[in-house]
Amino acid sequence: MTTAFANSNDVFPRSNAVAAAGQGERLLVTRPFLPPREQYERYLDEAWNVNWLTNDGALSRRLEAEIAQWLAIDTLKLVSSGTSALQLALAALDVAGTVIVPAYSHIATANAPLLNNCRVKLVDVDPDSFCIDPEKVEAAIDSDVTAIMATHVYGLPCDVAALEDIARRRGLRLIYDGAHAFGARLRDRALLDYGDAAGVSFHATKPFHCVEGGGIVTHDPAHAEKISLMRGHGLRGDDIVLAGTNARISEFHSAMGLAVLPHVEAMIAQRQDRFEAYREQLEVLPVRLIEPEAIQDFTWNYAYFPVIFETEQVALAVRHALAEDGIEGRRYFWPSLSRLDHIEASACPIAEDLASRVLCLPFGQWITQAQIDRVSMIVADTLTG
Repeated sequence: MTTAFANSNDVFPRSNAVAAAGQGERLLVTRPFLPPREQYERYLDEAWNVNWLTNDGALSRRLEAEIAQWLAIDTLKLVSSGTSALQLALAALDVAGTVIVPAYSHIATANAPLLNNCRVKLVDVDPDSFCIDPEKVEAAIDSDVTAIMATHVYGLPCDVAALEDIARRRGLRLIYDGAHAFGARLRDRALLDYGDAAGVSFHATKPFHCVEGGGIVTHDPAHAEKISLMRGHGLRGDDIVLAGTNARISEFHSAMGLAVLPHVEAMIAQRQDRFEAYREQLEVLPVRLIEPEAIQDFTWNYAYFPVIFETEQVALAVRHALAEDGIEGRRYFWPSLSRLDHIEASACPIAEDLASRVLCLPFGQWITQAQIDRVSMIVADTLTG
């Protein structure tokens, strides 16, 4: 049988363990972490007592500073979502023209430049890393391309050295969609610290969250100031100094972030235990599992548990068998962005094949050994039955 891991109740509130306890209960791919209620309410009281609920309040400023310190980076600006983070990063860097985007990513990666009136050019991904293929990026560059927006898929790193070299030589902006990358580190540096800017999601399903929210990591103080203005309608006091939008994060969302942040390190350790428990059972089957330890000088955040099956038919059979038992298996990401009608694209065969064969299984610090056993048994029975 699999290696046992510590009871999550030792570190996390009982409510999180109980939430996923029942054998007959539907088992979802992700479950939000909720800190002890009294910790959240302590921060709420601060906002309540001064009657300041949004518009760059004390809690949001404190959270920006604490996240930057936790990640060991210079600057992070809070915004309302991971998607708005990408849009504002593009706008702050004055990106126009065509943006190169990976075909295997969440739709937000393509929507952000499209909503900023940029064109999108999709390129295929590397079959080993699942991230954008630098050689295909280089081949796709023409006179209209001004930026690369690359995704750290599942929190695993792009080839940051190759992409940085391409961007420098070709005079392009390099922006990372790091929606899954909070807490991941490459060469003793936050993965979000690479590129001209990086966007991150603080959605409720992420290991660190603010219920809804996101952040932008940038290295240029002028860009950081521009982001601060743009997220608040371009206002500086009563003066309108540039075009902006409402992408602010409220004090209630910031309070959740402040309450969650102290638990993240322990959560990542718990998630690693559960990753290993899953892997012990599934690695003997005809599937491919990710191997974060094979990436040199990389520390993963254990964001998801994707399984790559041999064929789409097998993946769909497993998904159906899981669903019959009330278990979600998510096709994340499906379909390949190159298959969408509203995005012009040539075929991206690696991304399209990968998207057809991947299922993310229920995973997080909340999942129990019994639930891992249950999911693994259904996968095994489907593959060998």
